[in-house]
Amino acid sequence: MKVNCKIKTVSIPWLFVALGLSVMPNWAISEPLDTVLYEKAQNPANLSSGQVVFEQACAACHGKALGGGAGFNLKDGEWVHGEAPSAILDNIKKGFNSAGMPAFGNIYSDSQLQDVVAYILSKREGMSNLSYKVYALTERGDTQLSADNLVKSGMLPRNLMNFELPETEYYAIEFEGDLYAPNTPSKLFIDGFIPTPLKVEIDGEEIKRTSRSAIWPLKPGKQRLNFQFIVNAPVKQDWKKNLALFVTNDDLEIKLFSLSTRGQLLMDDKKVHVEATNKVKVQRKKIRGLPTYSVSVGFPQKINYAFNTRSCNIVGLWSGDLLNVGPNVEGRGKDSSLILGDWLIKDDQAFGFLAESDCNYQKLVKSDGPSFFFSATGIDYRLTTKEESASGITFVYQVLNNPNKQASKLALPSNTQLAISTSAGQITDNALVVAPEHQTFTIRLAKK
Repeated sequence: MKVNCKIKTVSIPWLFVALGLSVMPNWAISEPLDTVLYEKAQNPANLSSGQVVFEQACAACHGKALGGGAGFNLKDGEWVHGEAPSAILDNIKKGFNSAGMPAFGNIYSDSQLQDVVAYILSKREGMSNLSYKVYALTERGDTQLSADNLVKSGMLPRNLMNFELPETEYYAIEFEGDLYAPNTPSKLFIDGFIPTPLKVEIDGEEIKRTSRSAIWPLKPGKQRLNFQFIVNAPVKQDWKKNLALFVTNDDLEIKLFSLSTRGQLLMDDKKVHVEATNKVKVQRKKIRGLPTYSVSVGFPQKINYAFNTRSCNIVGLWSGDLLNVGPNVEGRGKDSSLILGDWLIKDDQAFGFLAESDCNYQKLVKSDGPSFFFSATGIDYRLTTKEESASGITFVYQVLNNPNKQASKLALPSNTQLAISTSAGQITDNALVVAPEHQTFTIRLAKK
């Protein structure tokens, strides 16, 4: 039975999702159930249970990575029906029949649905409980912030910093809230050099810039962020006062998500979808999560893969549409394209030939497939595909020249999502050895 797991009734995504979460402070907890759900969000057993139910009931609509599909994206900061974990649980239990979402309280136990909420909470990224204060400054160079010159304050329901709130020439604006950063190294980054005073505090400690640019290192997981921006001198261009604020990966190559309204607009504009609707598409754009020199191939059957010309290996496989190349185009090649689907394998599960130094990439011929021509460990190959479908794909290796009559040796991914089979040789401990008399052999990867 396919279950529609829509949790909102309007066309605004309501849930910002991220990695790493710790127990919320008491001031942010509205009832004891919230405490229980936050604690479960740190328990691997609850997360594992919640993931199973989420993938059964919600992933078909909202995406396995909670990024949306037929249903809404669950990764932004707008909480239409309440931000508290207890409110999320109540919405899931009761459903929204008018939006096509059933009452899951009639389908799953309370314990199971609590685990689903815990799983959602464990994936949070971005801001929560974001407040602002605007101070009017009386003269050039003024930096005094006090209750006497506080002119405006409040909460930001979208959990995005809005730098257009001040209405005076000289002012200071201060934002404070909980920031959920990835568990991997990341940075706070302002796009463009900002000469005016900036102050960043994380968990009450002031963090200095790592360079003259506006870049600050972040802790993994949840942290309390205070961001202060002062305009106490004339600024000729208004856009310089409207900051584009992002969280990026450690080397600033990928903008992971935005923390400001202007940054969100820039990210929304960077949507240039490349989809294989009627024929095979080939892209040479940089892809988030994959090594450089990867060539992506998309099929109308909603299956895609990436071939790396430095290793001669398959370094990515995903179902769904091909790529959003907008970040790469707008970033003039610096930012990475994003896949439009769900990963089946990524670079850390790449399969193919073991020794990267033995790879000699030759050419790509698009007319019939496409076909990649290369040599690995002294053997010349042609790589094509067949039997493409949303549930799997078959890679066809044709031996063109094998002067030393060597066996073909490939490492295969260890992946619980996929069933892997071959037309020649035997797979042992995720390795395949194909005898030299086989001029053609196949490797089939299919969803279980």
